[in-house]
Parts: sequence; C-alpha cells; structure tokens
Amino acid sequence: MMFVDEASYILQSPIVAKILVQIRKYKCSFVAATQLWAQIAQDVRPAVLGSTGIRIVGKLGHDEATVLARDMETTVETIKGLEAVPRLHAQWCYFVRSVTKKGTVVTAPYGVLEQLPKVNQLPDVQKLVRMPPRHPLSDARAPPLPPKQARPNLASEPVATSHPFEIKPGKDWETERK
Repeated sequence: MMFVDEASYILQSPIVAKILVQIRKYKCSFVAATQLWAQIAQDVRPAVLGSTGIRIVGKLGHDEATVLARDMETTVETIKGLEAVPRLHAQWCYFVRSVTKKGTVVTAPYGVLEQLPKVNQLPDVQKLVRMPPRHPLSDARAPPLPPKQARPNLASEPVATSHPFEIKPGKDWETERK
C-alpha cells in the first residue's frame, strides 16, 4: 500500500496514469490526498476516476464539485453543501464503488482519531511487536522490550476496544443501508 499526501505533485506525471490502471493486478493499493482537482494533470484525471474505487471529498467549489458529483452519483449541491464547524465536526462525502449507490454524507467529530488507541498501545499488538528503542538524543527512555514468545492467533481472539465517541452518519446514511 502506498500513501501519498499532497499528491498533486505526483499526479502530474503521465506514468501515474499507467500505474493506477495496472496496480490492482499486483494486489497493491494507492491512497492519495490532494486539495485541488485542478492540480491533477488532464491526462491523469481519467485514470484517477476510472481506476479508483473509493473517493472522499470535503466541500468543493462548483467546477470541482461538478466533475466529482457526477462520478460519485450525487449532486453538486450535496458536495458544495458540506460543512466544517470549527472544534465540533466536519462533513465528508464518501463513495465506494460497488458498495454505496451514491455519495453518502458522513459527519465526523474532530478529535476522533486522537482518541483511538495507538497501535502500539493495544495489548495484543504489544505481545507481537518488539518496540525499537527511541533515538538516543530523545529525552524519553525506551520502554523495556518484552521477551520473545510465540505469536498468539489473533484471528480467534479479536481485539476489544471501547470508544468514548460515536461517528454519526449524515442524512443519506439510512437510505443507503435499506
């Protein structure tokens, strides 16, 4: 899996269009984030729309919303009407090919990711992973490494976590689930 933030730089190259078309046959994923559709090269845009299965967009201007609303099976007004309320929540329009029939508005409260347990804080992960010592110039001391042991079968014992928050889907969510 490859993650690229500020992907407008990479999405300027025609070779990326070829990669996007071929990447699935190698069982690889490409996750890209960019702020402006206009910064994606004209000859790369068809590959982005045709070879990607998941799109997540925030509020966009009219021209960008027009292109993506058509592709996400939603309206321009839905995308232009997304809102972000400082210190409270942001709305996003999600579209997952072959899963959602149309773009679905989801309201996500700020701070949700920060409240989730970090991977290295989950008990079952701590058993599996020997954490490397921190950098010698760091003022924090490295945690002691756990003794090596046999790996538990995590498939039979799911990790139970409790979350002090709830993600509230937007108004389109209920119609999608019926």
